Formats: sequence, structure tokens, C-alpha cells
Amino acid sequence: MSRPRGKLTVFLAVVLILCVFAGGCLTVVGNILDNIDAMFNFVKGFGADELPENTVYGSANNLAIGFRNGEMVAFWDEDEAKSYEVTVTADDLTVTYSSDKNVDMFDGNYFLLEKADVTYADDVAVSVKKTASDGKYSEYTAEYKALTSDEYSAYTANVPGGFTDIDYYIADRYELFEFYAYALIFRPNAKEVASSAESYYEVTADIKLGYDFLSLYPSDVSEGKAFEAEIMCAVASFEDSAAYNYGYSYDPNTDVADLIFKFGYQIYPQYITDSKDIYVNATTALNGAHYEIGSHDRTFPVDEIEKTVTVSSSDQLYFAMKKGYRPEPVKGSNADYLYTEMKRVLSLINADNYSVASKVHNIYDYLVDTVIYDYEFVDKIADNESYGDTIFLYKCLYMEGVFGYASGGKFSEKERVAICDGLSKAFLCLTRIEGIDSIKVSGTTDGGAHAWNKVEVNNRWYMVDITWGNALAKDNREYLNHNYLMVPDDADHIEDKWFAYPKAVGSYSFIFG
Repeated sequence: MSRPRGKLTVFLAVVLILCVFAGGCLTVVGNILDNIDAMFNFVKGFGADELPENTVYGSANNLAIGFRNGEMVAFWDEDEAKSYEVTVTADDLTVTYSSDKNVDMFDGNYFLLEKADVTYADDVAVSVKKTASDGKYSEYTAEYKALTSDEYSAYTANVPGGFTDIDYYIADRYELFEFYAYALIFRPNAKEVASSAESYYEVTADIKLGYDFLSLYPSDVSEGKAFEAEIMCAVASFEDSAAYNYGYSYDPNTDVADLIFKFGYQIYPQYITDSKDIYVNATTALNGAHYEIGSHDRTFPVDEIEKTVTVSSSDQLYFAMKKGYRPEPVKGSNADYLYTEMKRVLSLINADNYSVASKVHNIYDYLVDTVIYDYEFVDKIADNESYGDTIFLYKCLYMEGVFGYASGGKFSEKERVAICDGLSKAFLCLTRIEGIDSIKVSGTTDGGAHAWNKVEVNNRWYMVDITWGNALAKDNREYLNHNYLMVPDDADHIEDKWFAYPKAVGSYSFIFG
């Protein structure tokens, strides 16, 4: 038997760089990025033997100053510090606040600057001292340049849809990555452009760079070149399937970047392959699925989440749940039907009183048992340039393929075909509906791009790979295995460099009947 390892299972962008800095035009580059390492090497190629860690890793934020739902805040990565001291300097006045004594000024890993009488119109310096339970501490600093009232209105406004933590003021590299992903998935205020030569969907956005990205690079790197690298990092950090052209300009005098994205296809996938006619699931008593179909009255933890986001596509649904929001699907949209279907499935395979591990086990077995890997797409379409952007209209890349969404609210077992990208999105959404913390992981296996998951059970993280839970026999039959259900990280799964994923260090002991 061989596991269904696709030659190309996660796609990065088709990119066309149309960059302008300070009136000069950079070299036009057009290519298909087929692996993350190409971008990593691009950033590394500025003449330095080794760049600082936070030049490459997008999630490291020891301290940044920005806005949350329009409110000015200082924030840092969540950690296990026992206490914090925040020192604020503005208008030559320095005041220190303690998380022990000034409880109302702290909200987890956020410090509410406006309660310290600081406004967006002030130049501010902030330092945070994090003290651990053993008494050791670390200290970090950040600076903020004042905004005008017009800038405040333009850049601190939340993006459309309901997100309270995505705006146009980019406080650190991770926010750049998040904004970039949001723009690709939600396509805010997209405009359809049609001419005799071509037609496409266009999205434009102005963002304000509020972090000192130039300091991340060697001294001989120009500001324009450093910003180019930041955008290239954002391109490479995108974890999902997309094809697009993009351009940008950057004004170092205002720290404002103009972004433009062009998409050649709409956000609703349409096509399927013949994989379901060629390959079949072959569950056996020895190595079969352990979930049982029942009829359970359910309450779902996702319904208790107060933060909501309006979604219409399956990827928007996934992105909202990935960020911890409760989705509010547009009635009659793909997201609406899929969200309803996911809750229906969970009501069949799980009950409220099942353990967290049992719920994860049932989700894993259900997905492996009911979805066929799309070998036809991988073998005949993914690497075929004649398909162009239309490869991104195949349902196997999305949750439409996982659940067999046909159209008009109809689902078909014959269309339940997907590759790792769709499967890992579905696992995240199903577990998040159950209130179980999980993430999608992007990386490589056997030298090719791949996506899988990690899930947290009883305060411990485990790796889950739905795709590799199927083993393909020579008779074109897929057999379920539990070799990748809640196991530790392994040498076969190489994680991308752009995010700091939690470590999976142990196996969960299931007793299989």
C-alpha cells in the first residue's frame, strides 16, 4: 500500500510584481511560486549570512502598538508571564502601570493605552516587563508615531465583514500577514473589470505601516528593498490555495503602501474530477471507522462566541473560524449550506457528553471514511499549465469537495473528493464548532507542499493528518488507518518557516475495538 501523497497539494500564488518605489520601477517578475523555500531564500539573499529570527518568522511579537476595534493598545504574544509592568512615555511624561495593581488597564496580552491618557495624536514610547513565576523577567520596547485625524479615520477602521482585530494600520509583521490573507480570501469591495482583452476581479487597499520593518534587515538594505521583502514574505506566508496578480507602491515619507490584487476567477468553486468513479473507500472490520451514526440533540460551543463575521464562501467560513469568530453566513451562500451541513454531520457522529478525544477521533474517521483523495486532480490537472487559473475552481481545494456540495443547497456523495487543503480546512472547522482548539499547518512532505492539522486535547497538542489517514491499495481502494490520529510531530512533516506552530510531542492512547 502507499499513502496518497500528492505531487502538488497546496498552491501558492501566481504572482506578477508591478512594484514602484520613489518613482522608479523595479524589475517585473512573473512566476508560479511552487514552494515556500523560494521565498525564504529570496529574503535571505540580501547579502547577510543570517538574518534576525523575526525577519523570517511572522508570528513573533514581543511588543507592538496598534489598534483593536479603533481603540489604541499595546499588545504582545500570549505567554505564561506571572505579571506585567508597562511603562508609557508621552509628552515627556513617564508612568509605569502594573497588571497586579492596575487590573482595569490590562486585557490579557493587551494594555489599554487610552486609559493611560494616550491618544492616536501622541508620539508614544512603550516598554513592557514580563515577569515569570520563577522571578526571571524580560523587557521589550516599541515606539509609535502620531497619526492625524484623517489618518486615524482611514487606517484604524475595521475591514468590512465584522473583524475587530483586522484594520488598515499594520502594527507588526503578523498583522501584515493577516491583512494579506484577509484581502485574498474576502476580496473586500472587489470590482469586476472586463474588456475585450481580459476580465478580472480587482481589489485595492491602502495600509499604514506602523512597525519598523527596516530595522529587521541589514544596514545596507534600502527601505524600498526591505518593504519588497516584507511583501514577498506575506506572499509566501499565505497558507491556502489562491492564484492572483498583485502590485504595490510604498511611500517612505508617509509609511503608506497601496496594494492591488487581480483575480481571474470568482470565489465559488465549480469543477470536479472523475476520482470518485475510479477510487473507492474500502472500510474493513480490522481497520475500519469507529464513529457511529446516531441522532443527537446538540449544543455547539461555537454558538456561544460573541464575535461574529459575515461570510459567504467556504474559505471565508474557514478563515473566520480560524481566527476564533462565530461565522454568520449569508443566506443561500456556499458558506450557509456548508456550515449547516457541518453541524448536521456533528449531530450524527458526536454527542454533547462525548470526550474531547472521542469527538476528534470521530471527526478523523468520518472524514477519512467518506472522502476520496482527488488523485485525478493531482495527476492530470495541478501541473498542467493549460488549465491556468481554472485549477483554483476545482472543489477538491475547498470544503465544497470535502462535503460533496453540488449547488443550490444540494449535496452529493459522488462529489466528496478533496486533497489536503480542503481536508485540513474541514477538520479545523469541525473541531472549532465543537469548541476544540485546532490549527491548520502548512509545510512539505516528500519535497512537495502539504497541509495537515494540530489539535489541543487536555492542554496538550497533537498532530493529525487526515490525508495520510488513507492508504491506497493497488486495487484503487482506500483503507483507513489511525497512524496519523493525535500523534507527535515527525520528520516526514516539515513545517513552513513563517509561523511558530505549537509542538506536538506525544501520542494519545486510543483503544480501538
